[in-house]
Amino acid sequence: MAIARWRECGYAAAEGGLSATETFIRLHFLFYLTNELLLPPALAGLLVSMGILWDGVIDPIAGWLSDRTRSRWGRRTPYLLVGLVLLPLLLASLFLPQLKAMEGLSRNFAVGGLYLLLNTAMTLIGVPHAALGGDLSRDEKSRTRIFAWRYFFTTIGLLTGIAAPGFFLSRHGNSWEAYFHSALALGAFVVLTTLATVISSARVDREMNGESHAAQQHPLVMLRGLWKNRPFLILISAFILATIGQAINSSLALYYYRLYLKLDEKAIEQVLVLFTLIIIASIIGWNLLSRRFEKTKLLAWGVGLMGVSGAIAYPLFPPGDMQGPLAMAVIGGLLLGSVFLLEVMVTDAVDYGAVTTGSADYGSYFGIWKLGTKIARAIAIGLSGFLLHAIGFVSGKEPTTETLKGLALLFGPGVGLFFIGGALLVLYYPLNQRKITQIQRILHRNKTVS
Repeated sequence: MAIARWRECGYAAAEGGLSATETFIRLHFLFYLTNELLLPPALAGLLVSMGILWDGVIDPIAGWLSDRTRSRWGRRTPYLLVGLVLLPLLLASLFLPQLKAMEGLSRNFAVGGLYLLLNTAMTLIGVPHAALGGDLSRDEKSRTRIFAWRYFFTTIGLLTGIAAPGFFLSRHGNSWEAYFHSALALGAFVVLTTLATVISSARVDREMNGESHAAQQHPLVMLRGLWKNRPFLILISAFILATIGQAINSSLALYYYRLYLKLDEKAIEQVLVLFTLIIIASIIGWNLLSRRFEKTKLLAWGVGLMGVSGAIAYPLFPPGDMQGPLAMAVIGGLLLGSVFLLEVMVTDAVDYGAVTTGSADYGSYFGIWKLGTKIARAIAIGLSGFLLHAIGFVSGKEPTTETLKGLALLFGPGVGLFFIGGALLVLYYPLNQRKITQIQRILHRNKTVS
């Protein structure tokens, strides 16, 4: 079924708050731990990766539970409501001045515990919200629009997660005050965007209470079906590779721009904001292209060229250069806009599972998808901390020339290889438009018969 355009837009809004929070954490948390709390980079990377791994472990559980929840609010909405209360509180708690005053193991446990809880709150919003996108419609055009809106709000969140900290950092410098005020502002944004989703999607979510197939599936049945779902396994493998590259890029961005290129906060914000605006604008183009060309090829070209261009360009920019980073912001933004096609392809893969294996729980599938994302991010952030240590970075000390060269190589070819690997894997995705149309016809016929 197709749904009203305003509901498509409203549904996607929650992704904005979640994306803003994740962007803030990815860009600033590791730097905050090493440069404000003065944790060794390897320990800081380990703390962050442990929190993300915990998040990944509970993602499938949250998806499985949301598939089976029945309430007056629907299946997914109760989790969104709990998440919008907890997430802002925990985000602000991570940057309280009391943490800076603590020392030793007590501080490490406090930071680690709060970060575990923050990731739990993000799961309560992220997984049910992703599954809700599959619930809203099985119409191919409507689905593409839904996930285009979703990716649009992802990039709005990315922009907000860059701009809000940039605003406070430019006024307070690299201090806990700037991070704390950023956390408060982003927490308010989470509340507004998640409420917009609840208001626009609650009616459809309540109607899904009548869906009974999910409640009859045992988790092991779902997992066996998932393991036999070749399109889904190819997508999640490609996504994990690309996400590792993206997470390393985000973790090292401030180190690269501040230390290697020696750009000030205003210049860094200009580069990141331009990059985000170009992504937003490019979504329209990728959406139009997906109506004429196979999504698989579009995605492979977009992600692959992103990896090649970054691997070549970033190590060549001289310190103080703005033209090169701005040019790469335009090129990278245009290419990375193709990524929104991935989640459209995931819903197609889930429908393929419904036809071939009988496993069609959107919450469970997207829980596994989020698990893959978190594993990739945990690997990337943990790896970033150890790689910083390997190239000779020491918290609180000026980096050497060799360390800076190593940083440029990590940010360029080190990241690009993961994007290229993901793009090559996508080429093996077996579902073309003709097969997707056949699957939708079978699902519609089965639903009509039942």
